[in-house]
Amino acid sequence: MTLFVIIMTHSADECPTANSRVRKLLSNESQEVTKLGAKVGVTFLIGPLMGATNHQSYAVVEAPNIETVTDLMFRSGLIQWNKVDVVHALTVDEAVKHMKDLQPIL
Repeated sequence: MTLFVIIMTHSADECPTANSRVRKLLSNESQEVTKLGAKVGVTFLIGPLMGATNHQSYAVVEAPNIETVTDLMFRSGLIQWNKVDVVHALTVDEAVKHMKDLQPIL
C-alpha cells in the first residue's frame, strides 16, 4: 500500500460555513467518505480534517495507487466543490533510503 496526502481547497463562496448547499452536502457525507473509501480500497489514517480558517481540508490515506484515491474523490463528489491535490507521500525512512542512491548535485 502507498501513502497519499489529500489536500482539498475550496473558495470562500463554496465554504460550508457560507454556502447552504455545500453545508448540506458536507453534513450528509462527512461520515460516508471514510465508509466509501473502505469500499473502494482507500484507508483513512488521519482525517479528514478541516483547516479552521484557510478553506482547506486534509487527509492522510493508504491506497494501492493514485487512481484509487482519484476514484474516491469522484465517487464522493468532493471534486465538485474542492480543488483536490493528491500527493504521493514517503515516510522519512523511505526518503532517506532513496537519498542514499543519489549523488549530491552541490
